[in-house]
Amino acid sequence: MGNYSRQEIQEYLGQIEYRLRNAEPMSYLEQCDREAAALAWLDLYQEYPQDYHVSHNLAVFFHRWALELEETRDYQQANAYWSDALTYWRQVWQADPFWEELADKGRRLVVFLVCLASQS
Repeated sequence: MGNYSRQEIQEYLGQIEYRLRNAEPMSYLEQCDREAAALAWLDLYQEYPQDYHVSHNLAVFFHRWALELEETRDYQQANAYWSDALTYWRQVWQADPFWEELADKGRRLVVFLVCLASQS
């Protein structure tokens, strides 16, 4: 096993499995299969309810779908999806790690832009 413990290897394999499972809903969206994408994300949420990435993906997903349903005047279904979106947005809003990660990405972007500007 080299320099890695059995636990480290299992954790790494778990991360790979998680990333692959997180990519599954996106592959359904690329095939225009919204229902399958929703079910895949909801399955992920059931398995990882504290994962703010999954909550964020579900929030965006239901938010967008609600907007589209409003455009077609399907207000009853749109309201149901707005309710779902707000549930997941609330979880994202309360997830401090989400905001810490977003702030870190912002800081890295500023550093990159400053570096880029200094090369001009």
